[in-house]
Formats: sequence, C-alpha cells, structure tokens
Amino acid sequence: MALTEEGKFISQVKKLQGLCEEHNLVYMYTRDQYPLMLTVKTTGGISGQMSMLEDAEEDGFRSPDARLTYVYKNGDIDIHSEGKFTISQSLRNKIEAIFLRMNSFWLSFFFRDLLERGAIIKKDLPAIDDEQKSSAAAKLLDEDGEPYEYDEPAGQDE
Repeated sequence: MALTEEGKFISQVKKLQGLCEEHNLVYMYTRDQYPLMLTVKTTGGISGQMSMLEDAEEDGFRSPDARLTYVYKNGDIDIHSEGKFTISQSLRNKIEAIFLRMNSFWLSFFFRDLLERGAIIKKDLPAIDDEQKSSAAAKLLDEDGEPYEYDEPAGQDE
C-alpha cells in the first residue's frame, strides 16, 4: 500500500531529524505561512558546542547562534545564513533535497485536505490567465497521451 502525502511528509521529517541529530543540528519547519521555510541551527547548550568543536573538521565550524534558513518561494529555494555556519556541500544538498520533498508532500496534503473538507470550493480556485492557460494546457497530456483539454470552470466566463 502506497503512503499518502501525509505519510510521505512524516517520512521526510524523520529523515531530517536523523540527519540533524547525526550532525548536532536542530531544525524548525515553518509551514503555516508563505513562503515555506526551514531553519537549521546548532544544538544549544555546552554539549552541543563541545561536539560542534570536535566535529569542526568533519562538518565545518559553526558559531553557537548561527543558522541557515531555506526559503521556498515561487518554486525556488533561497538560502540565507546568519553567523558563521559552515557545513559540507553534501550535507547542505541533503538538507535541501529533504526540504524540497517536504514542501511537495506538505503542499499536496494541504491542498487535498482543503478540497476534501470543503474548506475551499473548486469553482473558487485561482485560475491562470488565458495566455498561460493555453500554453500550459497545450503541454499537458491525458492518460491516453492525447493533449489535455482544459475545461473552463463554471461561472468563469461571465
């Protein structure tokens, strides 16, 4: 049985938790506002700082108040850093990949949940303007490989 978007999201959260624990990091995923964000920082306290110094050669140096913030907006990720936060490119890529998958699963879950609960009415969904609609629809294929026919939502052409 395939996992739902919610199950896939939870799976990615667990991967991120494991990765952060392995590298003495903590994270905060902000999903209740736009843009979606993931902030990663060093673990607090003396033990986190001591292990940070021990791992400096392997993971890079990080000041105690340093943080990386991954911001997902308009389909792109911007990374902002505060303080001295040095990690390997490999670790950075892993965090970014998990963040992208988390966003994808969260947005799918969120949208499906809104529709299923009736919190949003299909006819009130945002539409893409006509020029974008026709070029986007021309690129879509249905399950038979035929061009997808875009049906104008009821009440949109009034």
